[in-house]
Amino acid sequence: MHEIIVLNIGECGNKMGAKFWEYICHEHGVTNEGKLTRRAKDNETSLDVYFHQTLGGPKRYVPRSILVDLEPTALNSIRSGPLGSLFRPDNFINGQFGASNCFGKGYYDESLKPILEQVLETIRNEIEICDYTQGIQITHAIGGGTGSGLTSLIIQELSKQFADKILCPFTVFPSPKISDVVVEPYNAVLALQYLTDETEMCVCMDNEALYDICTKQLKLKSPSYADMNHIIAAVMGGTTASLRFPGSLNSSLRKIATNMVHSPKLHFFTSSYAPLNSRKASAYSSSTVSKLTMQLFDGRNMQLSINPADGKYFTCCVLFRGNASMQEIDETMQAIQLADEEHFIQWIPNNIQRSVCRHPSRDSKLSATLLANTSAISQCFTGLISSFKTMYENDAFIHWFDEEGVEPAFFDYALECLSDVSSTYEGVAMMAVEEFA
Repeated sequence: MHEIIVLNIGECGNKMGAKFWEYICHEHGVTNEGKLTRRAKDNETSLDVYFHQTLGGPKRYVPRSILVDLEPTALNSIRSGPLGSLFRPDNFINGQFGASNCFGKGYYDESLKPILEQVLETIRNEIEICDYTQGIQITHAIGGGTGSGLTSLIIQELSKQFADKILCPFTVFPSPKISDVVVEPYNAVLALQYLTDETEMCVCMDNEALYDICTKQLKLKSPSYADMNHIIAAVMGGTTASLRFPGSLNSSLRKIATNMVHSPKLHFFTSSYAPLNSRKASAYSSSTVSKLTMQLFDGRNMQLSINPADGKYFTCCVLFRGNASMQEIDETMQAIQLADEEHFIQWIPNNIQRSVCRHPSRDSKLSATLLANTSAISQCFTGLISSFKTMYENDAFIHWFDEEGVEPAFFDYALECLSDVSSTYEGVAMMAVEEFA
């Protein structure tokens, strides 16, 4: 069995992670106390990917999860919440003071050494009780100090000590329209160099896109972070369904990465989920492979604020759940590629991977998830670069980072790294446009 360890970092990362565990516990029939319900025993073999079974005493399933934060508030909330008794108590790791929304404090502070050592030791312990760990799944946001700085520090060490493991972050990008931290562009750009250099694939999303989905697609008047995290959990659940239930294609993180990443640094994916309907409309809606596919490629359903029509799809991975015909899926994908031929790279053969998991999601009898590697993601990078330069050229707020040990050369390298990734995405897309013409 190829197990996956989940690492939740920072307030946002832990809230995302809690929703994900709530989601898959429901699908696998695991209670908040780690017990398996009768109706789920036919899927027991797939539990080993994300859960391990205790030895001795009553049978109990414990998530392969580590929860990390630099201050205790978010973790205390989980401890005292419905899922508090699900996780191993030793896998809650927190400091007493936060990172003050500063990458430098989350990366350079001397007080981080004991926390980093504890995180790495806990990961080693989790790996030791696995048959074969295929990778580490990380949830975090790069706008704050812990999600950017501490995550970068941990990723750097993980890539050194566990080089054979796939690192797969689910990353929330800062959104200018929904932001309460003025230095988010600094934090995000500084963190992205590590996501570029040290990880194999990164699934990107932002709160602005999630908020728009809640208000425009789900018709929620006042969406909460819990509502947005539920959408993230649905995508994470759909993405990992082929890993959690047997008999599916793309059954490992490495296979997904191999099919999706055609160039090492161009491994940033956007995602979408279907069906997305308001509660009132759900009773009058029917899901078909064709309808779900149209929703997946609709820019309004993307979890990142980009316009996919302005870019080129390098590769896509479409994962259906439920009783779907593989022949119908193949025909629908061929029709999509023929109708939007100019939006797909022509020199990558079979660049839409598809798979079917017969086990339906908890929300719908037939659903689908899309992971897309598209040049349109450079729009997100360009926005971050512009905001970064505007402040950096005027030395705005630089003193907070300078006090924590972030040198100007570090800023320059991070900006150069992100600019290189963005221009590479745009350059490959431009070559494709010329070839298509």
